[in-house]
Amino acid sequence: PLAYVVGIIYCLLLMPLIMVRSRSVIIGNWLPPFGINLFFSPLTLGLVLFIFLLALFILLFDLKNTESKKGQYYLLFNLLVMASAGLILTGDIFNIFVFLEIAGIASFSMIAAGRSSAGGLSAEYSKSAKSQQAQSPQGALKYLIQAQLTTLLMLGGIALLYSATGVLNIAFLSSFEALKPSFAFLTLLLILLPIFLESKLFPFNSWVGGAYQGAEPSLAAALSGIAGTAAALVLARLTLTMMGSSSAFAGASEKIRVLLLLLGAASILIGEGAAFREKNLKKVLAYSSIGQMGMVVAGISIANTTAVRGALFLLLSHGAAKVLLFLTAGFFINKAGTPFWKDMKGLARRMPLAGAFFIIGAMALMGIPLLSGFWAKLELIRGAVTAGGLAGVAVAAILLATILEGV
Repeated sequence: PLAYVVGIIYCLLLMPLIMVRSRSVIIGNWLPPFGINLFFSPLTLGLVLFIFLLALFILLFDLKNTESKKGQYYLLFNLLVMASAGLILTGDIFNIFVFLEIAGIASFSMIAAGRSSAGGLSAEYSKSAKSQQAQSPQGALKYLIQAQLTTLLMLGGIALLYSATGVLNIAFLSSFEALKPSFAFLTLLLILLPIFLESKLFPFNSWVGGAYQGAEPSLAAALSGIAGTAAALVLARLTLTMMGSSSAFAGASEKIRVLLLLLGAASILIGEGAAFREKNLKKVLAYSSIGQMGMVVAGISIANTTAVRGALFLLLSHGAAKVLLFLTAGFFINKAGTPFWKDMKGLARRMPLAGAFFIIGAMALMGIPLLSGFWAKLELIRGAVTAGGLAGVAVAAILLATILEGV
């Protein structure tokens, strides 16, 4: 925790400088576009600060469970957090690939080795608990296979892009000569595939249920609130900066945005529908993350200022709320002796503080007025209505999903 306290203080000290002017830090004395650089803007530094705050909160909550975990668990946890920060700050596409690999290794190692918080379940549910434990390696294997396949395809896309342009720097590609539309579409799609996976977009989300069901509450919170936030921001940076009228991917921008909108809408409906039918509390929250990330991606695809502002605000709201919900859910599961929410009736009356935290997080996800989710969804819907056309699909999906969330 002390390391994150130092990181938070450092981010706060840097923020006044970055608010005046965004800065690029050169690594290894090689200037862009050939060298590695980290890009500090109010958005990127602010999200790194947000991630450090979430990581600190998760570790403080987990202090009472440190004896049940080996030191390697926290090493991998810190590796996941640092890789997420690197994803947000890097200005180079190849280094996005590197940080995705690091985050992936940390994630599936913790998923496979993690002990479910259901370890204290009652005898009545011991068979279910063993089943949950078995889900961890299965979920990790699904994640590993999909992650390695998509990152391999991303590497192919990077090779194609480098052969055509000779650069991989995001800022340079945002003002580069336009590539042929079909080549640009294929290349950018290959590059985005592992980011779709990390963002839990349909159809790259088959690993989510098993991985989250058997994961420690702290790991589930980190996967949803930290890794998911970083992946969504990378998606926003790549699509919003490299698909302008004078960028390398200008010819493919319309098709990519339509694809993102459709994937986002499908993820909203499938994720919230799966959460609606699920009986396991952690899987309810996991499937809810699919729907919430679908809303974020739909807002990014619309690409006007209002929709993007709403999507980014929703990303922050979801990250904070889902960390709170996963940690509280783990507490409830241990206390109730069951992973099923129907058997937790009356638990919040016995533990009103934990119940209040869960209700606040749930209402923020639903978008109850005055809470963060409400303002985020309102901005997103306003942006979609302003855009018109196919963006109406996103409006319908968000409104229907909000009803499902409420139920």
